[in-house]
Amino acid sequence: MEGIIAINKAGAIGLRNGLPWRCSEDLKHFKRLTMGKHLIVGNTTFKSLPKLKGRTLHVVSADNPLEKILALKHDFIVIGGKSIYDQLLDKCNIIHCSLINDLSDGDTYFSLSDKQKERTIYYEF
Repeated sequence: MEGIIAINKAGAIGLRNGLPWRCSEDLKHFKRLTMGKHLIVGNTTFKSLPKLKGRTLHVVSADNPLEKILALKHDFIVIGGKSIYDQLLDKCNIIHCSLINDLSDGDTYFSLSDKQKERTIYYEF
């Protein structure tokens, strides 16, 4: 399992169920990394996403709990939101972290643990 997260210089990952910044390079990067893959996403984050063509989304919800999704044994990529990151990033072999050159405030923040940082590949945008 892999994870993908974008964090700005203020530590923000979200604002009003969206991104606090605009970065087309990071969105293209996200598309390259996730195309053709199985993605795990929380219900709130799912509702804020555009159509992600060419990818299979597994949405965590009351009707589709995380345990049921993980039992499918796909090579998943975890794409958020925060509660899903909290539950799954420690289980990821690789974490792709986009560092966004932006200081916008958010309403959702995240920082990688030291353990997670050991398995993280960083990209700067």
